[in-house]
Amino acid sequence: MQSFAQLAPVFLGPSPCASVNGVKHALYWLLHRTRVRRVLERVSLAKNLYDGWRRPHPFDREFGTDTSGVVSLADLRRETPGDQFREDSMHQYSGSQPSIVRRALQSLPDMNDRVVFFQYNSFLHSGVIEFLRRLEDKLANPASDVFFVYYNPVCGDLFDNSPTLSRWFAASLPYDRAELGFGPDIEDSVVIWQGVPNRRPARPGANRRIIVVDPKYRADVEKSTS
Repeated sequence: MQSFAQLAPVFLGPSPCASVNGVKHALYWLLHRTRVRRVLERVSLAKNLYDGWRRPHPFDREFGTDTSGVVSLADLRRETPGDQFREDSMHQYSGSQPSIVRRALQSLPDMNDRVVFFQYNSFLHSGVIEFLRRLEDKLANPASDVFFVYYNPVCGDLFDNSPTLSRWFAASLPYDRAELGFGPDIEDSVVIWQGVPNRRPARPGANRRIIVVDPKYRADVEKSTS
């Protein structure tokens, strides 16, 4: 882990405006990436620092949408018609960071006639297995040109072990500065796989190791392949 002294020039920048934003970023780094977090998470009054999902996201304020907050499994059950609800394979809903999704998608090649699947840690292990099985059925067609974007890839090993997929991209991406405080951390990880039938040379660092921090809720990607 880099020290604050090493990261200060990156945070503070050359201009006064950049410095204000940099101080905010540095504060969040201190709260999320040091032992301070371990202490504050035990203090009831400070827990909201690490529960930014429950605050209205800037994306929603700008576009009038409602993607913020957390939807519990109980609420999902009430809103899911018939027998489609699968509690044994689903997670509660929580929003992802738009800037990270945007940067992950920007790594993809020209998307004419290509299919992109996206998942933000929506399912438990059993649900991911079922999704992968259906994805592999899709890839059985040699004409398929498919990419799978997995944000917070806690079950990434399943896709790494699939003979129908190969890595395209892997990185831990920082939140946009406007998103700091609207999620549980300051960066999230994304891994992208491509279908083998139309495989292209992968992006640099695509084979970085996935580090599962919490088998249900969080996976990181190593910072380098060295």
